[in-house]
Amino acid sequence: MTSATNSGTDADLDLQREVEQELSWDPSVTPASIGVSAHHHAITLSGTVGLYSDRLAAVRAAKRVRGVQTIADDIVVEPSGSTARTDHDIAEHIEHALRWSSFTPGTIKATVRDGVVTLDGTTEFNYQRTAF
Repeated sequence: MTSATNSGTDADLDLQREVEQELSWDPSVTPASIGVSAHHHAITLSGTVGLYSDRLAAVRAAKRVRGVQTIADDIVVEPSGSTARTDHDIAEHIEHALRWSSFTPGTIKATVRDGVVTLDGTTEFNYQRTAF
């Protein structure tokens, strides 16, 4: 596990160790790629992971630790291998899916940033909202 330097107090060091232990306990997290630092009940997570779900799992694990009040998520997602797609590639696929979906109205727009898709807009019915 990578530990970032800590400015601090014994309480900060204890909190940092507890978050590191929680990360190592969670099977959906690769703790060796995540750095942890603590300062006044604020945790900073840093490092690089291959999947967005790994980033989310690390943040969820840190939230489970008693005493953590805030989390700075500085984890970078860098897909590896041939499965890596650019934001442009993802946007093209999303545009295709939105155009061909009979359940999704034309009022839905997508934004892609750092491999994360955000959908905005309104739907008339709940099934339309959950269809995509």
